[in-house]
Amino acid sequence: MKQLVIIRHAKSSWDNPAVGDFERTLNARGKMSVQIMGDDIKKNLPMPGRFLVSSARRAHETAIGLAQIIGFSDVEETQGLYLAAVDEMLEVIETTVDEIETLYVCAHNPGMTNFYNRLAKIPIDNFSTCAIACFEFDTDNWDLRNKHCELIYTQTPKGV
Repeated sequence: MKQLVIIRHAKSSWDNPAVGDFERTLNARGKMSVQIMGDDIKKNLPMPGRFLVSSARRAHETAIGLAQIIGFSDVEETQGLYLAAVDEMLEVIETTVDEIETLYVCAHNPGMTNFYNRLAKIPIDNFSTCAIACFEFDTDNWDLRNKHCELIYTQTPKGV
């Protein structure tokens, strides 16, 4: 059994037009959402065996903040998750060794909404900032293509 937790980065700032997309930081609302969702994850989800994050600054800040709250210290940045499409996300996930039971992935839209919709039975219009969803797969490896899964938990900062 494998559990995949997907997380969209928290709300970021568009205030400085000189800062490129890759370097945008979290705004005050985003930082508050990280705290709210970190507490929720700590109460409701298993600890990750591996935590992958896009190398963009806003995603990194989200993942590091969540990891600190839940007591996980080994967040791995990967360029392959920056603005990744579904198949690119699956390729990154497939690098996870089979011994890992729970994997967290923090990335961006539109990829996260598309990924959620590929896995969930009921599609959504938008996977909101700092939203989380946990899917359970009846498998012993991380090749998740064409595997059946169940959505076992989902939450947003506004829903907590």
